Amino acid sequence: MDPATFIEENNLPLEYVLALDGSGHPEDKVPLWISFKDLTLMATPPETHSQMSYNFALVVKNEFQNVTVPFELNVKISFLYGMQVVIKYLG
Repeated sequence: MDPATFIEENNLPLEYVLALDGSGHPEDKVPLWISFKDLTLMATPPETHSQMSYNFALVVKNEFQNVTVPFELNVKISFLYGMQVVIKYLG
């Protein structure tokens, strides 16, 4: 994400928090295999993971207000990973 997406007119520092279920509450824990750092969302699903959708909220705030931007993340199994699983189980 481009840091210029959110502009604080008074040059106050902005805090970015990723929350699960689109609630905007940081206590709603994001799965451990998903990380959000330096405005980058990264994920490495566990081997047992199947296709899923997650609803998130990106909360951007300063000491006076916050803005919540909900979004959906669809996690799918790549073709390469699917082939690795098939080869692993078929030998």
